[in-house]
Amino acid sequence: MNGPGHAVMGASFGAFAGVLTTVAIDLQMIAISTIAASFADFDTGSKVRNKLSENPIRTKLALITIGLASLVYHFMHSSFFSLSTLASIANMIIGICMSNTQAKKAFINVIAVVIGFTGIYYHQYWVTGLAVFIAIAPHTAHRTWTHSIWALMALYFIFQGAEQAGVKGALIACIPQQRTFFF
Repeated sequence: MNGPGHAVMGASFGAFAGVLTTVAIDLQMIAISTIAASFADFDTGSKVRNKLSENPIRTKLALITIGLASLVYHFMHSSFFSLSTLASIANMIIGICMSNTQAKKAFINVIAVVIGFTGIYYHQYWVTGLAVFIAIAPHTAHRTWTHSIWALMALYFIFQGAEQAGVKGALIACIPQQRTFFF
């Protein structure tokens, strides 16, 4: 099944689950089901990941620019030879040397880090678990880890945390979608 197929199946089940639980089509249920159904295709071969990181040149240029700006800042405001100066130089070298595929994965990891720290800051650890899932998935081959019982269990705990945090219907909308992991 391709990415749009996962999304259509998820949205359909979300509408059905919304009617079963609230006597109305619930947009939150549709959104949760669509996202949950799409998790299986968030690995290396996925269209979802490729759309998010479509232009790897931007990622490479961002790394180089951040490293260069940091070097200029350190040169003007502090001692030039410090640990942060070495980190700035390393940032530039990584930006110059990385391949386009690595840049795409780096972009997804930056998204995962931002989401993870947001979860930690707000004490919503299920969000941090979601970030870990997002960070691991691009580094695996298609139909391996994200299509396994381990991913199913990880998403169960993530959506259980969402349910406990007040996202009503997260488990109802998510768990039936996980059958898509095996297709």
